[in-house]
Amino acid sequence: MAMKRRLILNAALAGTTAAAVSNSNLWAQAYPSRPLKMIVPWPPGQATDLAGRVAAQELSKALGVAVVVENKAGAGGTIGTDAVAKAAPDGYTILAASSGPMSVAPLLQKVPYDPMKDLMPVAMIGMSPYVLVTSPSLAAKDLREFIAMIKAAPGKYSFGSSGTGATAHLIAEAFNAAAGLQALHVPYKGSVAALTDVMSGQITYCIETAASTMPLVKSGKLKAYGVSLEKGSAMSLWPIFRPHRRAIGAVLMLMIVELGLQMAQRMAFTNLIDEAILQSQVNLMVIILSLLFAAALVSSICGSLHEYLLSGLCAMMPAQLRKQLFLRIQCLDLSAVRSSSHGDLISRIINDAGGLESALWSLGYIATGFFGVLIALIMLVVTDWRLAILGLILLVPTIPIGPRILTPLAEQASYESKQAHGRLSNQLWENLANQLVVRVFGLGAYVTQRFDVVNQEIQKSTKRYNVFSYFSNRVPWIAVEFIDVIVLACGCWMLIEGYITTGALVSFYLLFAALATHAYAFATSISRLVGVSASMRRIEEFQAMASFRQDFPIAADARDGQGDRSIGTPGQDNPSDRRVRVPPSIRFDDVGFIYPNSPSEPLRNSPVLEQIRGLSFELPAGKFTAFVGSSGSGKSTAIQLLLGLLTPRRGNIWVNGERLDSSGLERYWSTTSAVFQDSLLFHGSIAENIRAGFLDASEDEIAKAAEAAGLLAWIASLPMGIETLVSADSCSGGQRQRIAIARALIRRPGLLVLDEPTSALDTATASAVMNTIFQLVDQRSTVLVTHRLYDAAKADWILVFDQGRVVQQGRHDQLSEEPGIYRELWQKQEGFGRERERSPSS
Repeated sequence: MAMKRRLILNAALAGTTAAAVSNSNLWAQAYPSRPLKMIVPWPPGQATDLAGRVAAQELSKALGVAVVVENKAGAGGTIGTDAVAKAAPDGYTILAASSGPMSVAPLLQKVPYDPMKDLMPVAMIGMSPYVLVTSPSLAAKDLREFIAMIKAAPGKYSFGSSGTGATAHLIAEAFNAAAGLQALHVPYKGSVAALTDVMSGQITYCIETAASTMPLVKSGKLKAYGVSLEKGSAMSLWPIFRPHRRAIGAVLMLMIVELGLQMAQRMAFTNLIDEAILQSQVNLMVIILSLLFAAALVSSICGSLHEYLLSGLCAMMPAQLRKQLFLRIQCLDLSAVRSSSHGDLISRIINDAGGLESALWSLGYIATGFFGVLIALIMLVVTDWRLAILGLILLVPTIPIGPRILTPLAEQASYESKQAHGRLSNQLWENLANQLVVRVFGLGAYVTQRFDVVNQEIQKSTKRYNVFSYFSNRVPWIAVEFIDVIVLACGCWMLIEGYITTGALVSFYLLFAALATHAYAFATSISRLVGVSASMRRIEEFQAMASFRQDFPIAADARDGQGDRSIGTPGQDNPSDRRVRVPPSIRFDDVGFIYPNSPSEPLRNSPVLEQIRGLSFELPAGKFTAFVGSSGSGKSTAIQLLLGLLTPRRGNIWVNGERLDSSGLERYWSTTSAVFQDSLLFHGSIAENIRAGFLDASEDEIAKAAEAAGLLAWIASLPMGIETLVSADSCSGGQRQRIAIARALIRRPGLLVLDEPTSALDTATASAVMNTIFQLVDQRSTVLVTHRLYDAAKADWILVFDQGRVVQQGRHDQLSEEPGIYRELWQKQEGFGRERERSPSS
């Protein structure tokens, strides 16, 4: 089974500094005048060492001087790398290393060299897949059981690597994150020591290069569970195929019966012609024709059944994949959702997942071609083995020529086309969302030019794909046509010479034509998978996103594609109201956070670059707390951490004395509700949008929530009232916000979070809504994020944010008197609240 992350060994030759390059003309003609030293920063026998020694031999042949390999292991490869960095910049000391000590280690720890200044990359030696290995005595039979075993005992098992920050270490950490595993990391000075401890059972598993692991796997000293792949593979879709094993088996059995009967019909022409027609045996002819009719009938029934079953699978399995991808979006970290190209994500779910249907049909044709060739070959040998051998000699080397040469080119062109389609989808999404800006600012020509650039990319890549794909299919067909004629000519000569009978020649030609046709179908169906493989590659890229939240309640559903959780029946009165009204007490303990897609993300836990830094405060149960501060001070990020939507990079969040983690996340969410600054609506009625806050809400509860949010007057003016359909663009910002407030209130949460809830409302409505909220805050813990200090002044406690920290906290009367940010803001806004009460409604 393929691991989801695509990771390879990037080995490079380095050693000359920038100064050496600038002075290279001084010694270029004399270089090399003495042996070279190649330093490998890993122990002998490790994959980089093996690759380096091969490179040293070839380099020695090319330069005509000896290349001496010296191993300087330790500190994750940084000791040997430092030795090369400090060597004379004359080109006689070179480094053979993986990417770890050059690109990763300097980010994780302080190293005595600067890879950008002290080393110059020369060439890539090669790439190697990585293999997950364990001791043969481990009980798990396959990767699924292995993951389940490790996951069942967090922290009990351990894994090794060739050093902290080494490529193998990063791969293992990525695998653990993708699978949701918690295991202890044990660093070694090289892969040999790590693999030795795996064999002895000192550590549980290791992910190392194929060069290091496969000899031990073949000798039975290690057990392999998976290998990383450079490109996506249809086998990674096995979780989608697995539930349909029986249906797939039935399709294959029906297919074999159908093909067997079809080939038997062709073979029967030998008896029909030689023994019935030429011998004038009418009774025998009737029997043979009757059998042929029966075979045709059964074959047709089997063919129809297998096509029916395959049609169902081709519709069901892509639907399951789309659902799995949709569930996965629900589990992405919010920062990843916001930074991703929405149009491209939509393209992957709609278009690329739809490519699975084409893949299934192609796999069906491949299976038909394979079994057709196999059955036809058996019957050809029975009919005349001499002509069968001749046909195979001609077919086997010629049929694969086109697909083998042109399929990789077509695959790359297809991938480029689909990537461009994703970019075009994103442009269309942006254009529709920003029509006001496009029209007001006169950007029609500009956006059209951008559209045309990507559209031309699609045109060029699609043309390349079509050309390569066409000739990939056409070349085998041309070969089949010529081979048909050659085999027929040989058969006619054998008939004239008396080696075969007329019936045998007819049967053989029909069977050989069927074999050639199925061989052609097999080859061309593989080439048709090219476009599909590009789609599967894009799907795997999406599935491998590191920002996938394993701790979300539906994360397991997103991994297995099932997701059959019951969410209740909307609109039905539920006597056992499951809404939780107990207000929680919450404490932030030295919480730090930085968005993972930030270009300045620190890997040394640098607090300087964090959006949230050392955040510590308490929210007492049932109290009204306000978050204030300038834009970008960290208020919204703190709110998302508070709601469990983001995970702290350091520190903890405690809810009622328990640490907020995956085990209590779903229960915690059942107690919370929120109104955000930019509230969007689902496409549905007003009632359905309010009911989204609590799916079991009754019509009376919906009406009361609408009244509390000040919606009744607007609803009364609508022809269909509360059943009027609304969407993001069909009502004003104030109306959307009022619906969002009603949606939050109907949930009756223990914790209510209000992120600028009245920012889109007019003054009078904002005051009315805030008065409604103030009447409800005594029943729950409430957090209000606002720039309007007139509203914050009514809170029980105020937290003042600045540059990701809480710099002040207290009551309004206290903070307004103390020197600091709050008093400065209050002095600027003082009297504004009274003035807005006197202002007429806009």
